[in-house]
Amino acid sequence: PIRVPGIDDAESVHQNCAIRTGAKVTCWGTNSGNRFLLDTATDTVLGPTELPQFQGAVDVAVGGNSMCAVLGNGSVVCQGTGPLGDGTLHEEAALVTVDGIASGREVAVAGATWCVRSADGTIACWGENGTGLLGNGTQDTEWPYEPQLAPEKILNFSEGSGDLVPDGDGLVPLSPKRLLETRVGEGNETVDGESQGIGRVRAGSILEVEVAGRGGVPGDAESALLNVTVVGPDAAGFVTVFPCGEDLPLASNLNYMPGAVVPNAVLAKLGEGGKVCLYSFATTDLLVDVSGFAPADATVAAVSPKRLLETRTGPDDATADGESQGIGRVRAGSVVEVQVAGRGGVPADAQSALFNVTAVGPSSAGFVTVFPCGEDLPLASNLNYAPGDVVPNAVLAKLGEGGKVCLYSFAETDLVVDVNGFVPSGSSLGTLVPARLLETRSGPLDATVDGEFEGVGRVGAGETLALTVSGRGGVPAGASAVMLNVTAVGPSGAGFVTVFPCGEDLPLASNVNYVPGDVVPNAVLAKVGTKGQVCLYSFADTDLVVDVNGYVD
Repeated sequence: PIRVPGIDDAESVHQNCAIRTGAKVTCWGTNSGNRFLLDTATDTVLGPTELPQFQGAVDVAVGGNSMCAVLGNGSVVCQGTGPLGDGTLHEEAALVTVDGIASGREVAVAGATWCVRSADGTIACWGENGTGLLGNGTQDTEWPYEPQLAPEKILNFSEGSGDLVPDGDGLVPLSPKRLLETRVGEGNETVDGESQGIGRVRAGSILEVEVAGRGGVPGDAESALLNVTVVGPDAAGFVTVFPCGEDLPLASNLNYMPGAVVPNAVLAKLGEGGKVCLYSFATTDLLVDVSGFAPADATVAAVSPKRLLETRTGPDDATADGESQGIGRVRAGSVVEVQVAGRGGVPADAQSALFNVTAVGPSSAGFVTVFPCGEDLPLASNLNYAPGDVVPNAVLAKLGEGGKVCLYSFAETDLVVDVNGFVPSGSSLGTLVPARLLETRSGPLDATVDGEFEGVGRVGAGETLALTVSGRGGVPAGASAVMLNVTAVGPSGAGFVTVFPCGEDLPLASNVNYVPGDVVPNAVLAKVGTKGQVCLYSFADTDLVVDVNGYVD
């Protein structure tokens, strides 16, 4: 045997590659199809070469014209040519993230057929099937074989089922995909050409949007995490998202003023035909992007929206059960407690809940922080507002003492809280006390939880910032996704922020939409990418603040 020079810290070997200390991947030898993705393609690499794009790998396999790695966050990335698992047959060397796998543990290859084992015992395979290697009971008999281009889960070893079972029991993250675009024009498209260019939603009308079976959401999904954006409404009003086939509830997801651009995240229960319905009080354009889903057997449960807090007094200012209504404005610097467990469809032993929190008519600029009652007020925010604003935002909040959440407001304001889902104890969706992970501004109070990624300066127009989330703020190193609150502060022009997994292409979707000088927050379920990072792209120059309040294990 000949010792491979320059390698004295290998922790495992995989064909002609090694995973070394620090989860570094080094390869050598045959480079068919430029599977090492070198800047200068050569058929043979004569000495060990580090592949930084696979940093953080826990398993690697090499075969044919490609290679794949399972990363520490459970995602799978492949590079080279041929079927790489993203639904495309690549003729030129590329690096992609494999579709639909969030908790991978092992990867294996036989010829040009790839299989991945996930944490729940399922096996997903793609590639050539000439000898039945996909394991789904079929075989390609004609040459050349037409490869399976995306993973198909074939077996759940833990349950002996042949069903397609999404990884985990909570929210399954997706790279954002646009499902609705009412506007007409270049770039105003959806992922599949459906529900695009259909025109403005009329005042007082309801629009149905098919979600199941689109954008990576399976046909039997129970609910989906959506980002809904109102663009240029004719008058003040609101949008309510609810399951098609049910009555319009007394609740709202977005509140807007004339001409505004307002985004908000919504955990939406899917109704008849796998659809959600959107009611708008005023005529407006609407955009809907999907970033995750809860499978049919998920422990994360969506409910039809129910109002739990209404501080205002008026004929329509009521809660679902008459509790916590008409109690008056929240004073500046004070905290209001809201009973959640046992109300609005939330069970008494719930671990956390998903809310829509709205500040109405604050007396001055400030913010609202939602946190578990019984714990200290954290350095984080969920809503940021200016005087007189009506600002909604989605919040994943851990429940505190007595099943309550606490809301702190910097300025005097009315507050409205609607619940649209809950997380039972023991779910793979973990909730955290909010912690700040990014603060681009510099100032005495502009700090992060660990001193990292603070005072880094504004994100330039058209730039992307890679933010490390794994291992910070309570997020475990192997988390597949994180629940973030992303705030754009003082952008120099109109535009948007898109949050996506580092290592993937920038998608046609948005999470935060802003106009010059705005302070706009939004909740985001973000799939974690390479090196345990999420990437934030901004169309215009802006400061960005990111807080974490949950994760998917």
